[in-house]
Amino acid sequence: MNTASGTATQVKDKAQEFANRTYDQVKESAQEVASATANVAGQAKEYANRAYTQVKETVQDAASTTTSVAGQAADKVKEYASEATDKVRDYANVASEKAAEIGNELVDLVRKYPVITVLSVLGIGFLIGRVVKK
Repeated sequence: MNTASGTATQVKDKAQEFANRTYDQVKESAQEVASATANVAGQAKEYANRAYTQVKETVQDAASTTTSVAGQAADKVKEYASEATDKVRDYANVASEKAAEIGNELVDLVRKYPVITVLSVLGIGFLIGRVVKK
């Protein structure tokens, strides 16, 4: 029995040794996986930060460009509105001057031909009266 007990002890020792080796290997593999996972997580975080920075810069550039273009468009609209206002003002002044000239010419004609003017006004009044009466 001594040999059986010695053999059992040897088997037990070898099993313990095998279990310890397996435990160490599993522990080492787990540490490698944890380390690799931490590295991947760190790289993912770095990539995410870079992507965030690039997107942020792109959005800021787009906003800046949009603001610049909008400002330029507003300046152009103001410029065109100012030009249009100036042209309308010029046309109004020309029309006012022409109206004053025509008024002065009519006054000169009335002074030059008073009888014809009175007869013309009476004739026009008579025609308007006839048209309105019907």
